[in-house]
Amino acid sequence: MILKYLSFGISLVFISFIVGMITTSILRNTNFYNNRLSNFNFIKSEKLNSIMGVNIVKWIVKNTFFKYLNPNLKINGKVNISDFKNIREQMTKAEIDHLFAFLFVMIFVIIKIYNEEYI
Repeated sequence: MILKYLSFGISLVFISFIVGMITTSILRNTNFYNNRLSNFNFIKSEKLNSIMGVNIVKWIVKNTFFKYLNPNLKINGKVNISDFKNIREQMTKAEIDHLFAFLFVMIFVIIKIYNEEYI
């Protein structure tokens, strides 16, 4: 039973990752993406971000193996404005990928709760 839940969870992670990337790729050339999603900010308050632990997550991403997961977000040597713009675009794309993947997973969570299928 535990193996079933574990394999379902791992499968859902990888499938949601792919769904997020595909959805972002489809929307990337639309006005909705360029005008709304690329400048979207859920929480604008720095204080609330700090309370939620964003600084801790930032430290974990910068100082653990997570820093190797997106090689496009590296700054090497002297950088110019175009490098920063490219990094910002890559970060925005990655975050929007995460957003769509999260929404995809939430569909499964809602279905499982509705069907009363708990662990």
